[in-house]
Amino acid sequence: ALIASAQPAGSMSLEERQNALGWMKWTLPEEPTWNAWQEKTGELPPDFALWPRQNSLPDPLRFLDGRPVRNEADWQARRAEIRTLIEQWMVGTLPPKPELGNVVPLEESRGEGYLTRRVRLEFGPGNQATAEVTVVLPDGSGPFPVLIGTGWATAALRRGYIACSFNDSVDQPSNLPELYPEAEFATMGQRAWTAQLVIDYLFTLPQVDRTRIAMTGYSRGGKMATIATAFDERIAAVIAGSTGVGGILPWRLAGERGMGEGIESTTRMFPRWFHPRLRFFSGREDRLPFDPNLLVALIAPRACLMQYGLNHEG
Repeated sequence: ALIASAQPAGSMSLEERQNALGWMKWTLPEEPTWNAWQEKTGELPPDFALWPRQNSLPDPLRFLDGRPVRNEADWQARRAEIRTLIEQWMVGTLPPKPELGNVVPLEESRGEGYLTRRVRLEFGPGNQATAEVTVVLPDGSGPFPVLIGTGWATAALRRGYIACSFNDSVDQPSNLPELYPEAEFATMGQRAWTAQLVIDYLFTLPQVDRTRIAMTGYSRGGKMATIATAFDERIAAVIAGSTGVGGILPWRLAGERGMGEGIESTTRMFPRWFHPRLRFFSGREDRLPFDPNLLVALIAPRACLMQYGLNHEG
């Protein structure tokens, strides 16, 4: 009776949350990485009853508790709430951005009308975190706009841009989890977080127009570029190519029957991309307290081009 009286009205009991975990283990396909995390942490599914079912997309201009956003101060508070929700349930907590420690020259070569430079950035605790960055600089003093992304150097140069790329693969292991054990950020968040240090490096180059830095990526790279742009306001625009879920495609509107991926399949096939607790929402997408449309809202009023192709049969 005492436990029942202490439980907030409409919330799930501990037993109900344990049963939800049991349903996951019994019903969903096996995912060893997630199972190991859950057993290590003992974390249970969240109290889904605290969030109303919502099949439509969450409103960027309404707080989680239902209050409307009425002014600029409200929006700043709502932005902070959105970021917290995305970190907690999808990306993982991001540590504060460290100072850029060292820029180590690796290679430099000259082409017709441009210079290619490759460097290694060192940062974080003991400067043990690294990122390799390649910039292709047009001849001239600039300032030139910058396009960050792989495979676009020739097109970017032709249009008067600096081309920039870095080792941004979300499948490439890094030492960031060991350097920041309290962060718990998954690989998608790690790469998006690293992009901030790439921007720091670009700001040291006199040829760079700091007000016109854009980022692009395709598929998993598009997810990462969208997250990076949402969390770093120095990026003026993002071209998000075929990001799928976790980028600009909402989890609520995806799923295998909708020619996409659901939370269950994404977190099973790519368990290290997003925080393990996202998997708790498998089959409960309507309970998510966020969706990637809120990720796009964090980018506003900066530019976001959502790029998709159409498939035609026959």
